[in-house]
This record gives sequence, C-alpha cells and structure tokens, in this order.
Amino acid sequence: MENRRSLSNTNELARWITVCALALAMAFTSGANAQQLTLVDRVEGVSRVWMEAHYNFVYFDQVPDLDWDQAYRDTLSRVSLLDDDRAYYRELERFMARLHDGHSNVFLPQRLLDSAGVPPLKIAPIDGHPVVYRVAADLADQIPIGSVITAVNGLPTEEHVERHVRPFICASSPQQLHHMSLGDRLITGQSGEAVRLGIRTPAHDLRTVELTLRPREVPIVFVPDHAQTQPYEFRMLEDGIAYLRVDTFADGAGLQAAVGGHLPDFLAARGVIIDLRKNGGGDTSVAGFIAGLLTDHPLHGAAWRTREHRAAELAWSVFAKEDTERHRYALERGGWHREPATVWQHNPDFHTSAPVIVLTDWRTASAAEDFLVIIDELPQVTKVGRRTFGSSGQPLYFSLPGGGTARICAKRDTYPDGRDFVGTGVIPDIEVPLSLEELTGSIDATLERGLEHLRSQLNAP
Repeated sequence: MENRRSLSNTNELARWITVCALALAMAFTSGANAQQLTLVDRVEGVSRVWMEAHYNFVYFDQVPDLDWDQAYRDTLSRVSLLDDDRAYYRELERFMARLHDGHSNVFLPQRLLDSAGVPPLKIAPIDGHPVVYRVAADLADQIPIGSVITAVNGLPTEEHVERHVRPFICASSPQQLHHMSLGDRLITGQSGEAVRLGIRTPAHDLRTVELTLRPREVPIVFVPDHAQTQPYEFRMLEDGIAYLRVDTFADGAGLQAAVGGHLPDFLAARGVIIDLRKNGGGDTSVAGFIAGLLTDHPLHGAAWRTREHRAAELAWSVFAKEDTERHRYALERGGWHREPATVWQHNPDFHTSAPVIVLTDWRTASAAEDFLVIIDELPQVTKVGRRTFGSSGQPLYFSLPGGGTARICAKRDTYPDGRDFVGTGVIPDIEVPLSLEELTGSIDATLERGLEHLRSQLNAP
C-alpha cells in the first residue's frame, strides 16, 4: 500500500508540473516559427551546405547513387516555396541527410531549438519494433512499459518513419539509422504539440493514446526512475575483476581524476571490463590514455586522409586523357592527403596484462570507436555487445543564416590497414541482443555475458 500511495503522489506532482509547463510552452512558442529569413538567406544556406560538402566531404564513395548537384537543385526548389524558418531548417536536414553520414549534420538556431518539444516517453527498437521502456509518471497507467508503438498520428509506424523520420536523419550505418528512426527521432515536434499514438500493450491490448510534447527545459518524472549517473564509474567485482564505465572521452582531466585513485586496484585486477555502451566520443587522445594502460608496447590507431584541392590540377584535368592520373583527379573531385596510422604510446610504469572485455552498443561512437581501433591489435581484448555507431572523423563546422550551424566530415578514419569502420561500425566478438530488461535496468545481459566470458578465461587451465 505504501508503494501505491507513493506512486499516486508522484503522478499528481507530475501532472501539476506538466500543466504548468505546457501553459508556459504554448505562450513561449507562439510565433517562434515566424519567418525571419529572406529568400536570399535561404538560398545562401543551401548553397553553403552544398559547397562545403562538394569540396570537403570524404565519403562520397559510400553514397554512389547520390547526385549531389541534383540534390542541391531539388532543395533550392523546395525552400523557395517555404514561409517559415522551421520548415526551412527541416529541408536543410533533409538535404544533409542525403550524405548518409553521422558526422555531417545541421543544428537548429537556438530560438527554434528552444521551442522544440520532447515526448514524455523513451523508446528503443527491440526485435525491429519501437518499444516504450520509460514513460512519464502521469502516463504510466495509459502506456505500460513494454508497449509497442504501432501508429503515429494515424499512420502505421513504418509509414510514419518512411515519410517523416528517416529522410531527415544523418546516419552513417544501418544500425545508427535503425535506432534513431525507431528511438529518439520517432516522435518530434514543437512543445505543446499533440501527438496521437497507437500502441499494443504487453497484454496485447490495442489502445489509442494522445500525449503532448513537453518543454525541453522542464524535467520529466519518468518510471522506472533511473538515477542520473556520473560519467565515470569504477568498482571491483567478484573474482578480482575491475569494472570501469566511461561515458565520455571529452574530459581527459575528469577521467584521469576518476581513474587515478583506483589505479592500483585496476592494475592488480585479474580481469578488466571497460563499459563504453554510452560513450558518444570526445577526444581521441583521452581514448589513447586508457588504451595505454592495457599494453606494454606502443599501439597503432587510425590511419586517415582528407580531401586536397589543387585548382591547377583540376584545370589540367579537363584536357586529360581517360585513365590518366589527371583524369581521375577530376572524377574523384580532387586529390587526397594521407597520413599513416597514429602511434599511441603505452604507459611504461602503469599497465595491465589481464584479459579485457569491452562492452559496446550502437551509442559507442566517434572517439570511442577510435579507442576500439587502437586496441584492435591486442589479443587479450574481447568486444561484447552490439555493433557500434559507425561514424567518426573530424567535422568542419560553419554558420548558417538565422543562427544555425552545420558540419561536414572532412577527415576519413580507417583501421591502420585501410579497413573502414565508418559506415559499418565495429563488430563485437560476442553479440548480445538488446532487451527490454536491459533498457529498464532490471537485468544487464551484456555485462553478464561479458563476465561469463571473462570468468571462463580466468578459470581456463
């Protein structure tokens, strides 16, 4: 009975917060999409995206069917007919998404971002279906955990995704596109906007539920309630196994401070688990610091290349014969500057030779994938989980009219031997399917599978 009263109080508080927040949101967003950009501004923005990609984008070979010039003309035609800035930026997103790259994106101006809403639930694809794994407390009775979203605003989910979601997502790999389409990007819109969902509950009841997108700045009380975690965690598990969770490589000082106090335990551990499932990247040099603790010799990171434009070569290529170097220069939109694999030094004073398990997920991205490339040559490392994000490199940022920004990936990273991981992701040695239990936190199947494999190594004769 005590738990029921607690949930009831939580629901009442959540409803009160929601009503107040929505009233403020409706007042704030009124007129937020009013047109401020002129036709010249809109053309300038589309042209800037086209130009920066034309000269600097490094993955045109991964989109062989893309006619970038025609996509530019099509986008110009569409934006010339628009009468509000949000719709304009949505067309810029559609244009950029044609590149199919997770490091080439459009970012909204702050005034448009402030008026955007968030759905009062968390969704992820399980067995190919969008499944609710967290929900606002005031909707918990209507949308049970584990419900499948079958329709959005009257459209079957797959049709909604094909029309209104996938064409606007910048994704390098199939798994990135899949998780974003049936997860965080499935339900978008403005704060205060009503969305009608068809759902199938775990009891196989079919329901229609109407919800309202919430203001981004107002916290939502979710169930199940997951406590906010620090970006780093170290603990010793049974059997002398060290567990290190690293959710970002963006803060080198913070990571070193978090790990430094536990370094003796880390180095003395019989086995090590490094959890990168929520690590979206950061600074590759920070990743190199962790990699240096796992070996007694230098390691090789990504080789890379970038576009190189020499105007005279392009001029000469017009007159070049087919199958010559200058002719290929024109076909490939310029030349390439190449750099060999980066050498990452080990830590001669502090390192472990213990077997290592690295936990991965589709959210393991960018510098976290660079980390996996660096340690790829270590035989004592086993990757457990799911394919990674499949996108890395150095993006070139630039401004857009109206206060927005965009970026184009201008550096192409590969394994030292030239193998690509951008577009495919890093493949785990042991794959563990994503489950509702893992998403809700009741069972961590990926960690359990990693521990099982590590213990089998430790107990091997």
